[in-house]
Amino acid sequence: MWEISLADQTLTFLLSLLGGGVLCLLYDLFRIFRLSRNTSSLGLFAEDVLYFVLCGFLTFCFFIVRCSGEIRGYVLLGELLGFLVCRCTLSAVLLCIAKYVYRFLKKLIGLLLRPLRALYRFLRRKTDPMTASLGKLPKFAGRTAKKLLKAPHSLVYNHSDKKARKRRETQETAGVPSE
Repeated sequence: MWEISLADQTLTFLLSLLGGGVLCLLYDLFRIFRLSRNTSSLGLFAEDVLYFVLCGFLTFCFFIVRCSGEIRGYVLLGELLGFLVCRCTLSAVLLCIAKYVYRFLKKLIGLLLRPLRALYRFLRRKTDPMTASLGKLPKFAGRTAKKLLKAPHSLVYNHSDKKARKRRETQETAGVPSE
């Protein structure tokens, strides 16, 4: 059985601290993404599951590379401490900056899109009468198509059925057996 030197363990612990900070910054990316849109509770659950799966995979890869696949408690402790230190220091500042940048970009895009919105409203006002008449077109076409059809009383199959029915009725009343 091989032994791990103290210097190697220290380096692994420091790298796990750094890895915990990276995992925290990855979580901050998810939080910034949540700022930009409203998500349902199901969407939040899916994002959290994705984050934890990603963290588990990255931690597994770290164990494979640095510890030959052996699970070490000090590595897990280093990741947790790195996450907490980053969360209490860098994460708060980063999220505050991200909020301001998001608000600024939202206003800037709103200003840039204002002429397009005005053009859309103008075109909408001009085309509304046309689209209103287009909405009546299927109803009008259906009525016109019905008028083009033959009247029900002039259809041949209606006359033949009526004549045959009359003939049967008269034969039944006269006592003649039907065919």
